[in-house]
Amino acid sequence: MLRASLRVLDRVDLDEALALCRRDPVANVFVAARLRAHGIRTYAADGAGHTLLPDADLSVPHCWVMGNEAWGLDAAVREACADVVRVPIHGRAESLNLAMAATVCLYASAGQHDPGASGR
Repeated sequence: MLRASLRVLDRVDLDEALALCRRDPVANVFVAARLRAHGIRTYAADGAGHTLLPDADLSVPHCWVMGNEAWGLDAAVREACADVVRVPIHGRAESLNLAMAATVCLYASAGQHDPGASGR
């Protein structure tokens, strides 16, 4: 899955885009537009998302945009993404830390991308 996704952008574009995002987090808006132009859907993971993770269409080429634990995602970045997805949380927890949220989202992506996945 990752190898196929990376073939869409040439290596120089990818390196420049990642460097830009590290310097200026709002640059994710630019990167989201570039990915969209190449047919890759961008999903923002956010606790205020309108779509629950199990309802998101993760069978298409896509990538995740994650905010930091303290401030989350900038509103402009959320708006630049195709959808804002939230992980359903049951019980008394208010949110997941970034590592856990990323793990859950990537696991869901792997499960929907590979129809033969066993779920183990």
